[in-house]
Amino acid sequence: AGGDPVTGRRASLPLGGPRTRRGRLDAGPDRIVVRCFSADGSESEDYDFTPLTMPAELRDELVAAFTKRTAPGAGLTSLHSTNQVFKTVRNLDRYLATLPWPPRQLAQLTVEQFDGFLAFRSTETTNAADELGQLKLLLLHGGGVSDTLAARLASQLPTRDRTRSEESTPSKQSYSRTEFQRITAAARAELRVAARRIRANRDLLEQARRGEAAASTGPLATRIRLLEFVDRYGDVPREPRPVGIHKGKLFPARWVQKIGSVKEIVSWLHLTIEEVGAGAVLLAAMTGENPQVIFKVPAAHHRADGYTGQTGTAIVDLLKPRRQRRAHMTLALSDVPDWISVPDKPE
Repeated sequence: AGGDPVTGRRASLPLGGPRTRRGRLDAGPDRIVVRCFSADGSESEDYDFTPLTMPAELRDELVAAFTKRTAPGAGLTSLHSTNQVFKTVRNLDRYLATLPWPPRQLAQLTVEQFDGFLAFRSTETTNAADELGQLKLLLLHGGGVSDTLAARLASQLPTRDRTRSEESTPSKQSYSRTEFQRITAAARAELRVAARRIRANRDLLEQARRGEAAASTGPLATRIRLLEFVDRYGDVPREPRPVGIHKGKLFPARWVQKIGSVKEIVSWLHLTIEEVGAGAVLLAAMTGENPQVIFKVPAAHHRADGYTGQTGTAIVDLLKPRRQRRAHMTLALSDVPDWISVPDKPE
């Protein structure tokens, strides 16, 4: 065929796979570390199995089982869930250390020792049955267990013991309806104060940028200067200490310290830690979701009411990996919903 000859380098696609390795890492001959990621890949955690005192062969088998149990698609969607599995492994290690003849490999782990783990943890926590379930799933991913233990794993496990006396188990009580309403009202009031403060300072900054609030000297000029800096950098102007043990380290400029603390000045345009906490409480009340979902709610949202002055309605996106294909959710939030069932006299 005619035409100019093809020159240059052949195009290629980006390499597949994660940029950061997961699973057992090459951490050196004396360290055993497994890296795990959350389902959305936004978080990672390294789990160090080096301190375990169990026999090396059994430890390596459990590490392999842990790697499979926490792999993508294995059912664990958050690092919180992965932490529970790792905690179970450490508690199993403590239990095996109390045995006169601990197993040296998974094939030697007996039914009596498996059930003994439940008895061991029952003296320490009311969640012993849950940990036994975690151990069961871990062993199923490991393989190599005896036929008798495999049969035990296939049978029904004990459920959480709810018959323990109040003296041995601290009681947990729900908030009453009145208390719940007070909590949400306080959170909402704190956020409204923060919104008024931030909007007022944002308006002042925009006026200054348009030349409508010009000031060359005085407190107003200083405030505008700080607002501009905080908006651009999320911090206050800093300068290095010239002498002393902190020589060279950056600290808020002296003229800034005369106006207020870093927290106070940055909060002119941003929420404080306490206000973020109030927002998390209010979101939990309005959505009914657990903390792992609330922590990742994005700030971006859409005001469906169009700021018309009627009932404010914000549409936000939530991500709940446990829902798998239905993980992405869109919720319309306007008020604390009526479906929250708080009895007048909780048990």
